[in-house]
Amino acid sequence: MKPLFERKNPDCKTIRHWIGDILNSRLSIHCDWVQAHIVNCPRCQRRLTGFNRVALGLHFIKSQRHPKDLLQKANQQTLMVLHQSLQQLPQAQKLRDKQPRPKFLYRMTRYSQSISHAAACLAILILMRCGIFSGMEKFQSEGQKVIHQYYVSNLGEDLTDDIFTA
Repeated sequence: MKPLFERKNPDCKTIRHWIGDILNSRLSIHCDWVQAHIVNCPRCQRRLTGFNRVALGLHFIKSQRHPKDLLQKANQQTLMVLHQSLQQLPQAQKLRDKQPRPKFLYRMTRYSQSISHAAACLAILILMRCGIFSGMEKFQSEGQKVIHQYYVSNLGEDLTDDIFTA
């Protein structure tokens, strides 16, 4: 177990983490005394079984797709609890008819690859229009002339011609 105070002035998050570690080490379901109790106590066995069923059910609920009218049904059930006068308001009718609408970026995910390809093509067209590629060719030819001149000055004309013509 870690020492309780590693620093002089620990912050709340660190203390909460320490408390959680202490409680998990003493009261975890994996502790020997808890396991021994569950084996011998039918009431705790039933509760643990029920808890596991609920956890499993929640896991399956998360993995299933919800029907599109779930929000509308939930709103209708909520409105049924209100007084009759509140149920007749225009805002209540809006809640009855409300349908979920996914966020814009979520709806566009299926088009993301097409959009990125179109953006890349557009960027290439803009660069060509600006003359970046012709400028790069000019830069490359000028660079070759500079290197050729360097070799001529250091090696001589005949060796430089052999290197650049090969």
